[in-house]
Amino acid sequence: MKAVYELAEELARKNGVATYGACVFHAIAANQILGAKIVAGSLSWKFTSLDDGSNPTHFSYIFEPHKMGLYLARGILPEMHVWNTWDKQTLDLTTKYMPEQAMRLCGFRWEPSLLPPEYFHGESEGKDHLYKPDMLATRFILERISSLKR
Repeated sequence: MKAVYELAEELARKNGVATYGACVFHAIAANQILGAKIVAGSLSWKFTSLDDGSNPTHFSYIFEPHKMGLYLARGILPEMHVWNTWDKQTLDLTTKYMPEQAMRLCGFRWEPSLLPPEYFHGESEGKDHLYKPDMLATRFILERISSLKR
């Protein structure tokens, strides 16, 4: 995976994006080096076991197609997560960045016992995570990839 991470970091740098927020570049790198299919959509990953019925328990990127126009009018990408499918399973090379993103974006502190692995390769749905692919999000991101600096 070292070569994939190195390429992802290079692509992020060329496009002025911080590595911790560069899921699309990790997916492109995995596609180029491993031949892994690029997928986009929603992601939720459990960061706390404390559930009082009102506090958040999962850090998420939720793709909402009805809000795409609002994002694009502001010149930004819609909220979504981008990952790969490889060997018939979900491959996410950005899980190691999730605790930092959760803190930066939401102020969430990840429980040590729930820390995600450096990268994830497994089933799209588990007790602590959910990857939900969306055809519109995937088509949208694939169309945008061609305009990125490589």
